[in-house]
Amino acid sequence: ASKKRDRNLDGGNKYYHSMAWRNLRVAYIRDHPLCERCLEKGIAKPGEEIHHLRPYMLGITEMDRWNLLLNPNNLIALCQDCHHEVHNKHIQKYLIE
Repeated sequence: ASKKRDRNLDGGNKYYHSMAWRNLRVAYIRDHPLCERCLEKGIAKPGEEIHHLRPYMLGITEMDRWNLLLNPNNLIALCQDCHHEVHNKHIQKYLIE
């Protein structure tokens, strides 16, 4: 199944479409306009994706999931290349389980 379909099945859309998430995302990108992973390498590249270090769906309860989703300390701005690489290569520094 596609990621979009999986997200629909697990209820992920209610989180990502919530006003609280959309507002936090805008504020986070405003405050972190560059890819934080590229910056570690001395490269200035726009941060286009907001990545959850610990996936919010790992929360056991509904409250846990909302806390993981909306905790700014659980976020990092990544460019599309880094976001893709982090997920495909399961880079542990950026994926906490």
